[in-house]
Amino acid sequence: MKDKNWVISFPKIINSNGCWIPSDRAPKPGGGYCSIMVDRKSYQLHRLVISIIHNLDYNNPLWEARHGIYCVPSCFNRVRNEWRRKRNG
Repeated sequence: MKDKNWVISFPKIINSNGCWIPSDRAPKPGGGYCSIMVDRKSYQLHRLVISIIHNLDYNNPLWEARHGIYCVPSCFNRVRNEWRRKRNG
């Protein structure tokens, strides 16, 4: 799996809100989450970054990756995004 150095070195453009937008992927129509392939598996980039930075199991359904209030969905900035446990119900 990838590590924190991979997150920092991932090709990106930083927009005026501080969002890290992948520079080597075309934006989805309407702006959307960015999916990437790692070891022939598809991952949502923002969730993968949070799981790496906070040492969380990417596949654990009990937590969710959350974007900052001014972030665009394709943002993967480890500082502007956060995680929290899902609420029951």
